[in-house]
Amino acid sequence: LVMMVLFIALALAYLGGRLARESCALRASEAKFRALFESAGDAIFLADPDTGEILDANSAAAKLIGRERSQIIGMHQSQLHPADQVEDYRQKFERHIREGRAADFEAEALRADGSTVPVFIGASLVEVAGRTVIQGRFVDLTERKRAEEALRQSEDRFRSLVESTSDWIWEVDENGVYTYVSPRVRDILGYEPEEVIGKTPFDLMPPEEAARVGDAFGELAASREPLVALENTNLHKDGHLVVLETSGVPVFDADGTFRGYRGVDRDIT
Repeated sequence: LVMMVLFIALALAYLGGRLARESCALRASEAKFRALFESAGDAIFLADPDTGEILDANSAAAKLIGRERSQIIGMHQSQLHPADQVEDYRQKFERHIREGRAADFEAEALRADGSTVPVFIGASLVEVAGRTVIQGRFVDLTERKRAEEALRQSEDRFRSLVESTSDWIWEVDENGVYTYVSPRVRDILGYEPEEVIGKTPFDLMPPEEAARVGDAFGELAASREPLVALENTNLHKDGHLVVLETSGVPVFDADGTFRGYRGVDRDIT
């Protein structure tokens, strides 16, 4: 009997120690999660997968939508988006839960003042303190969208300029092959731009002229020199001769590698 009592006591002591260690490890794990959760640069929301109720949010999330954390907790996840988009996001939410997999998509987050923020959402099911929750990581795309819009406007301005000028704008790669041809080539040489892409300037010249200009171009390209008012004779699509004045500058990539020329041809016939 004494031995049995001793055995039980030892077993209880072992189990108690094990539970204490596991409890300590769990607390450490939760503390580590909390530290990462709070220090994350992206907004993170935790939501109940059954109800959609927001259980927690980090400081970045509060800043993103302009609300205090105490105001966010208890909100429904659909309230993070504009009212006219709620149904779409509700379906995404339900499909995500049903399929039990991560979901990634672009969306709009609704701020407390009614404005919206473009975001990329990465949603996944995670275990927090022994409970399965949805973790939604919201990445603010404002700067990226602003840069994309600035680039689009710049491209539109460039396109308008290229299409309105009387000169033919072109680009060739390091092998002298056309990679871009403006629509003005249609008026100057009678070709559609897509007919010229993939050709070289010398393909559009009489053989003797191609040899002469090819030698001159080769010397300039070898030393990466600009083309300045290089006069050359081309064949129009209908066969008549057209005299062009060609100017261009060498193009280099971010690493300084030569990538070809960008320039302009003017009809001086």
